[in-house]
Order: sequence, then structure tokens, then C-alpha cells
Amino acid sequence: MKLLIENWRLFVNEKKKKKSPELYGNCGMLALAYLEEGIKRGKEVEVVFLHNADDPIDEEDYDLFHVAIYYDGKYYDDRGEVSRKQLGDFISMKEGEDYNLDAYVVENEEGLSTILYKVELLTNWSRTCKEYKRRAVKFWDDIEK
Repeated sequence: MKLLIENWRLFVNEKKKKKSPELYGNCGMLALAYLEEGIKRGKEVEVVFLHNADDPIDEEDYDLFHVAIYYDGKYYDDRGEVSRKQLGDFISMKEGEDYNLDAYVVENEEGLSTILYKVELLTNWSRTCKEYKRRAVKFWDDIEK
């Protein structure tokens, strides 16, 4: 019975993960909304790319697995605060594949434009970062408490 319950929990968690467009496609747009609001508030925020490129800013054809933010020693994505290890937990990697995790400080409109270009080019987005504006405001309000 215990094994059945454990397997059911794994199944339910997998179903939840697949339904979250902010983890599977719109993670970059959500991260951009968080970045933009953080910059407006004078925060030093970094965008985090989970990828397989040598240089994700200069290259244009690579796998961008996940986008999150890094602020004040902590990583954040749709799930809230996550560990470095958790950033890649939901990525199904083929045997022998590896990924890189890089963070870049984004300070202004030019930096936001660069990140937006990468997100639009390399992710399966269906919403814009403007649609996450209200959520970004709440995110920063909660952090500043």
C-alpha cells in the first residue's frame, strides 16, 4: 500500500509539472517580468540560463532548457525559491547530455532586450512578459516584506 501511495504522489506531481506553462515554455517570460520589475525597484537581479551552449549570449542556436532569476543569493522560478539543483530537476536529459548554468546581471533596457531576444528565439513561449506584470509586482512586494 505504501508503494502505491508513493507512486501515486509521483504521478500527481508529474501531472502538475506538465500543466505549468511557466516551467515548460513561459519560464523566460516570467523571468523577464521579474527582472524588469526588479530593475525598476533598483535591485541587482541576474537572469539564469540553463543551457547547452558555450556562450549563450553570443550563440543563437542551442537548447535553452530553463530560465530563472537569481537575487540575493537565491534562485527563483515559477515554483518560488528553488535550489540550484532544483533548477534542472524537471528537464528530461538524454544519457550523456549535460547542461550549463550561467547567470548574468541585467541592469537596463538593453540587457532586457538581449534576454527577450534569446527567450523569444529559443523557448516555446505562449505569453508575453507583460502578462506577468501583476505577478512580478506581487513577487517583489513579498520579497521586500
